[in-house]
Amino acid sequence: MTNKQFQNKYVLVTGASTGIGQQIAKDFLLEGAHVAAHYCNNKKEAEKLLEFSKNCTLIQADFSQSDDVMKLWDEFIAWSKGKIDVLVNNAGAIYDPAPFSELSMESWERTQQVNLKAPFLLSRAALAVMAKRKEGRIINISSGGWLHGGGEETMHYSASKAGLEAITKAFAKVGARNNVLVNAVRAGATDTPFHKKMGRTNIAARVDYIPLKRLAKTTEISNAVLFLASDNSSYTTNTIISVTGGE
Repeated sequence: MTNKQFQNKYVLVTGASTGIGQQIAKDFLLEGAHVAAHYCNNKKEAEKLLEFSKNCTLIQADFSQSDDVMKLWDEFIAWSKGKIDVLVNNAGAIYDPAPFSELSMESWERTQQVNLKAPFLLSRAALAVMAKRKEGRIINISSGGWLHGGGEETMHYSASKAGLEAITKAFAKVGARNNVLVNAVRAGATDTPFHKKMGRTNIAARVDYIPLKRLAKTTEISNAVLFLASDNSSYTTNTIISVTGGE
């Protein structure tokens, strides 16, 4: 049973076709929100969200292209009739993991584009709308891995997440003037298909580093996001909530 705490709220969730993003979108829908769920290639998985509520719409965009990021924003604003209550920057990617001595500049730049530049562009656009209404929430999904520098082959991913937390704090300082709260959830290793995309084969070795000795559930990350979007966090901004199992 839910209390529909986000009834009539307009929410944009990026990277919502699978994993953490899909869970976040689903939970907002179950709480009564109107949700625009962004996906890049996996339309089939994204369409599963349509089963939860008629208040869901899907928007495709390739965040490795800045023009596509702004195209998504324009489509969202047209759908929501100019309103946005919550932006969740969840979309993330890691291109061609490799030791830094072999890492191509294309892989570096595409990873920064998706994980850092796209959230910057969307946050800037959302903040302008939210500031006029004197309320709004921007929530970025970071990664606990960057605190340790990441793996030898994932430096570009870790750097992008460190940057994401930096712009979270910068946007929070500006947003506070107009009651726009900006925070991040630092997600630990989570049970999603992302590990396979990263080429990680030995999950047990990764889990061994986690004090709680297990991967996070997607619901555990989503719970933190919904808290930050709710009235229960009305005095919380410029904060990074770590959901990392003790890492």
